[in-house]
Amino acid sequence: MTNLELLDILGGVQGKYILEAQQLRAGSKKPHRLRYMRQLAAVIVLILMLTVFLNTAPGVAAVEYVKEKVTSLIEALFPPKKMTINIEGMEYEGDYVADGVEPEATAEAPQPGFAIYYDVDSYTMVKEGDITYIRPYLKSMTREEVLEIYGDYLSLLSEEERERQIASLMNPQPDPSLPNCEIEIIHLDIPYEQTASQERAELESQWEITEAVAGNRITFSMRNGQEWDSPVEVRDYISDEQGGCFRITSRYYLEAAEGHGARFAAMVDTFAVIPPQEGADSILDDDAP
Repeated sequence: MTNLELLDILGGVQGKYILEAQQLRAGSKKPHRLRYMRQLAAVIVLILMLTVFLNTAPGVAAVEYVKEKVTSLIEALFPPKKMTINIEGMEYEGDYVADGVEPEATAEAPQPGFAIYYDVDSYTMVKEGDITYIRPYLKSMTREEVLEIYGDYLSLLSEEERERQIASLMNPQPDPSLPNCEIEIIHLDIPYEQTASQERAELESQWEITEAVAGNRITFSMRNGQEWDSPVEVRDYISDEQGGCFRITSRYYLEAAEGHGARFAAMVDTFAVIPPQEGADSILDDDAP
């Protein structure tokens, strides 16, 4: 982290003063007014002090502290909350937290970020390169927990089958014969209408597509087959208001439409674009989803 980046994070010093201070130190500009002279002198002193401070152990610790505060932007804007989802006619309340990708405010190519709420009791978020996934959380259980929850069902099985089922429930694994159940989020540097148009031409050969448009979002609801395990995808193309878009793909199979499908839809509805950090103040004035 450079001196200028730290000053920008800490605030309280206008960017033009910092630039003028640099020019003054380089001998390329002279102040025109006494007030500017005092302000620039103060900035120069602050920069010199920071240069020395950042090379000390407390300075390094301070930089790490600032980094930690910056990366908590999503947590500050989108605090945990409870959400109620209707699944097969029944309401389920869960604890939801927001996570995502922080915006980048670099001068060369500012990149927007995003936040999305997910059910922490049933799902986990993982980041693989530039792609973010939300996947079912397969929680391990002790033998006692399995017997307490599934005791009535297990009592109907033979001893051999009961032990097999207990072992399976204690260490659950995804069924490789079924389509993946997950949400995939990726940022693309082309407008959402263009992305949707290009991808629809490729998808029509293998999917039955229903398209919906709402505001700055295009949604493809896609299905391949009528069997219980037929794959289903829902793709949302959402403008990032910076000339690009986010593509959110929800994957599951037909029988899971009322389970994972309903939960995925509720989570995607909380998706929010976070502009580069110079716009963070305006976000704080708005209501988070």
